[in-house]
Amino acid sequence: MTQSFEVIPMSTAIQARNDHPVSDAAALFISNELLPMMTGFWPKSANQINSNLTGNGIAYGLMLKGFSARQIREVVIALAEREPSRDFAPEPQLLKRLCMQALNKQEGTSMPEISIRALELQAQVKALRGEIADSDVADHVRLLAGKAESQGYQVTGRAF
Repeated sequence: MTQSFEVIPMSTAIQARNDHPVSDAAALFISNELLPMMTGFWPKSANQINSNLTGNGIAYGLMLKGFSARQIREVVIALAEREPSRDFAPEPQLLKRLCMQALNKQEGTSMPEISIRALELQAQVKALRGEIADSDVADHVRLLAGKAESQGYQVTGRAF
């Protein structure tokens, strides 16, 4: 019994989102190199990556917009070498943050920073205004920290 596989061009799926088009070269890199490379380094992610290939292509394409294929490739390989016990492929936000860190190291600049205390104050202000419950402040701080990191900020300090 033979199996047949249908190949779906990633550029079509990625460019279907008119609000954030990704170039054909980026789509080819993501579909032909990045996703297979991540599946090779982190085999436990194979089902997750393959089951939603279009969604993953869009997510990685949008988050990694502006980085060259060489930069992305180097970051993925460095992550695989640095964390050999890692089970799953990095999320698009983490890969973007690592690419930004690598780019800043090359340029000799540091990442923009935000203090965890500043995020705590933001969450406490929202609690005082009644926008979130007092018991949800710690969860909201974690949410704010995740958003800050996905936008390229390095969160510094210790949580309360």
